[in-house]
Amino acid sequence: MRRAYKGSFTIEAAVIVPLILLVFIVILNSLFYYHDRNVIAAAAYETVAVGSGREEWTETELETYFQERTKGRMLLFSKVEGQVTLADTQVKIACVAKKKSMTISVKRVMRRTEPENYIRNIRKIEKIQEELGD
Repeated sequence: MRRAYKGSFTIEAAVIVPLILLVFIVILNSLFYYHDRNVIAAAAYETVAVGSGREEWTETELETYFQERTKGRMLLFSKVEGQVTLADTQVKIACVAKKKSMTISVKRVMRRTEPENYIRNIRKIEKIQEELGD
């Protein structure tokens, strides 16, 4: 003979539903965290790439460029700090975003290149080779 307990489903649901919602919120928060981390990493890489190829850009211009790349794209973190350092041979950026106990920290370094000078030098060499070959 089967015994039916009235209200047992309600009590089970009262325990299971909050657990399911908690798991859902944790997954959603972690997705937002990794999204924001990837946005910051991509913006940092793009900033050092632009800074390494263009010698006329200053640190403040590159920091503004970084802020433009992250503005409006963040889901969980609202404010991102980016510190650009220009040296003779390389461009560095250190980015930090904080929200309560969570922190995202990204650092990128790229060697400075001078593509215009490289192309000019190759053309000079080709011109010299043509003159010697004639």
